[in-house]
Amino acid sequence: MRNSDLLATGSTDGFVNIYKVQEEPGQIALMDKLPLPGSVNGVGFADEGRVLVCAQSVDQRLGRWTTRTSTPLGITVFRNIAKES
Repeated sequence: MRNSDLLATGSTDGFVNIYKVQEEPGQIALMDKLPLPGSVNGVGFADEGRVLVCAQSVDQRLGRWTTRTSTPLGITVFRNIAKES
């Protein structure tokens, strides 16, 4: 998230990781590990870091040239992400 110390990552392991960037250069600390079925294709913060929106699918590719109705897609919204430190 811009102008913040929060960072979110996701991949194919079924989790979205929330990190806090530390004062020391190059240091981050894992704050939370949120379960999310399938592959994470995108993450984005909203509402000053209190909401995290994640795009996911069971397909491990980000883009498609054709539409496949057999590949479930979804969006998951996590609320109350930002924690007071």
